[in-house]
Amino acid sequence: MKGGKAPGSDGIPVEFYKLFWGTVGHDLRDVFVSAFLAGSLSPSQRTGGITLLVVT
Repeated sequence: MKGGKAPGSDGIPVEFYKLFWGTVGHDLRDVFVSAFLAGSLSPSQRTGGITLLVVT
């Protein structure tokens, strides 16, 4: 992903995750593993945006 872009609706740019992965990576992984084992996502995790791109 290019710099200055946010992969989610929270607006946190990819640089944050790169810089602080050693601090937040384990906890973030635990969130995803927990959701996988439970078989469901929290309401905020089920929210997403779709952008249509015009291809000419």
